[in-house]
Amino acid sequence: MDMEEQVCSQEHARELKRLGVKQESYWAWVIDNDGVCELKPTDTVEVGYEAYAAFTVAELGEMLPDKIQAQLQAILMTGKICGYSDIGDWCVQYRMHYLGTNAVEARDNSEANARAKMLIALILNGYITDADWLER
Repeated sequence: MDMEEQVCSQEHARELKRLGVKQESYWAWVIDNDGVCELKPTDTVEVGYEAYAAFTVAELGEMLPDKIQAQLQAILMTGKICGYSDIGDWCVQYRMHYLGTNAVEARDNSEANARAKMLIALILNGYITDADWLER
């Protein structure tokens, strides 16, 4: 499997940086002076180049909380994370066991992108407001 399949896309990496996720990863999407984007090990990125942390499946898994709390129909419920591959698609969701509903769900063609989308959704929807990997 290529490394590009094991890290989040450049688009998701940019959004995570915009949302204040610390740029601490072993890999980075690097845009050179000609506008060419390449995946490179972080320790090889030249100073002055535009770069975005290309988080791996494992790094994203460490950032995603085991559970979240959501207010559904005036009931505060706890949802636990689960993920699976279904018909060539990856899905990450927080399932609320009480009502059998999903509080938040993210799908994509790779596990890293599904996890990145989930992290973005959790930050945007206020489920994650402070974490040691956030610059806030």
